Order: sequence, then structure tokens, then C-alpha cells
Amino acid sequence: MTTPDLLSESGKFKTFNDILQNYDLIADLAGDDVQRMLQKKGKIVAEGFDEYYRAATENFRKTMQKVTRNNERLKGIEKIYNFCSENRIRNAIAKVVSRISGQTENELDPNRKNSLAWRKKNMKYEIETISEIDMTDMELQKMSRTTLIVGLADLWEREIFNLDFDLADLENLCDSHRISLHEVVDRIEQPEMGMQKNESGHSQTFLILN
Repeated sequence: MTTPDLLSESGKFKTFNDILQNYDLIADLAGDDVQRMLQKKGKIVAEGFDEYYRAATENFRKTMQKVTRNNERLKGIEKIYNFCSENRIRNAIAKVVSRISGQTENELDPNRKNSLAWRKKNMKYEIETISEIDMTDMELQKMSRTTLIVGLADLWEREIFNLDFDLADLENLCDSHRISLHEVVDRIEQPEMGMQKNESGHSQTFLILN
């Protein structure tokens, strides 16, 4: 039984507000339906589908809330309103699931600007760039603070045993971009490592041997 069939028979849904108030229930149940819809369209569902699906359901929730808040009739949402007013609840829920499916398809598209796949692709590129270019390059100034922190953490994790790159170097890089050293180090699980001040007052790492 599909999500629209199941929920339309539950008696919980009679109005658009019922759909909005029980949106989490629809989203929780519709994941399998959405995967089947995408597969029928020949779309390859990427590993980590749940992450893209969550992004899609949250985006569509915001759309419906915007309609309710501003009393607007956006394309696609208007049909849901009309189905509810005509007491065609199954059709209304089916339309919600269809819109979530479309939104999920958008989130999976790495070429669609601002989609989750697009953002992940660009963050990966930026992190790789941080690790490969001169850290004083002006291009770094265009990157978000979060991306810089993730990139610096990735750089430290890979270079932690490089004798030519120590914690003092990482601290200098953090200072140059006004980022706290702890913001970077705290992102990394490193139970075997510790930090201490040496005689000259600089920070240095040491191995904790269990």
C-alpha cells in the first residue's frame, strides 16, 4: 500500500492544515515511495539517499509554510489546496509525495546550483584546494568559515606526522584566517595525540602511548 492510500484511509487528513501539521508523518512514510518514483524515471539513487531525502523534505516543508504564512497560491501548492477543498485527500497527499520526489531529484543533481549534491561537490573541491595551494592565496578569502575549518582539519589530519608541518604552523594558518586553533583540532578524533607548551612557549604535539 502506498503512502497516499495508507494515510487517506487513516482519517487524520481532511484539510491542508492537517497535511501541514502531520507533514513529518508523510515524510517518514514516503521515502520508499520516492525511491521507487525516482527509479522508474531511470534515476540512480546515490548512496546516502536519506541525507538527500531529508534535505528535500525540509525544503518542501518551508515552501508549504511560506504559503500558509503569506496566504499565497504557489504553483503546485495550489493543487494541494484544491484537492483538499474537493475532499480528494488521497490526491492531495499523492501530490505532496510527488513534490517531495521532485525536490529529492533536485537535491541529487550535482549540476543544479545550491542543491545538496552541488554544495557537497563544491565543498570537496574547496577542501582539496585548501590542502594543495598556498594558504595565503586570495582565493581562500572567498571560502566560507565552515569550509576553511573543515579544510584545515583535513590538512592537519593528513599532515600530522609531517615533520615540516607542526602545530605551530597550523596555529599560524588559523590566526591568518581568524579561526581558533581549537575549532580545527576539535573536529578531529585523535586520542593518541596531546598538546603542550615547549620551553620557548610554542605549542607542540606529542604521542600518548597507552
